Amino acid sequence: MRRLYAVLGWLVAALAATGVGVAALGALGTGIVGEAARPLSQQDVKRELRTATSRPSPSGSATATSTPESGAVVLSSSGGTVTAGCYADGTTRLDSWSPRQGYQVEEVHRGPAREVEIKFESDDAEVKGRIHCTGGHPTARWEQDD
Repeated sequence: MRRLYAVLGWLVAALAATGVGVAALGALGTGIVGEAARPLSQQDVKRELRTATSRPSPSGSATATSTPESGAVVLSSSGGTVTAGCYADGTTRLDSWSPRQGYQVEEVHRGPAREVEIKFESDDAEVKGRIHCTGGHPTARWEQDD
């Protein structure tokens, strides 16, 4: 009889644990507020980007208040890539950058300014980019020192 109570107790505990686990997984699938999580479509992303407002940078200073005249452009070099935009007042701004494998970002002057700069560096080479706007579109001039 004692063995029967032990088996029944174990079954009740196992069922309770399974129920709690299933409920927790169900809550994770629907999110904290009860809505099902879903990936954003490309149209949703574009809509969100159009309605996004500028936020302060981590240092607390405000980001550029003017809006880009042209869409952001990706510019590539042997040291990495940058995304830059041109503004109606003729200034340029680096929005993001990504060094290639083996390189690191050594120096960034992101703007907004008439000309912005970035330097990618590896153990063997240094690639410096100067980006400015020509005809409302970002243009890069890359210099490489081996």
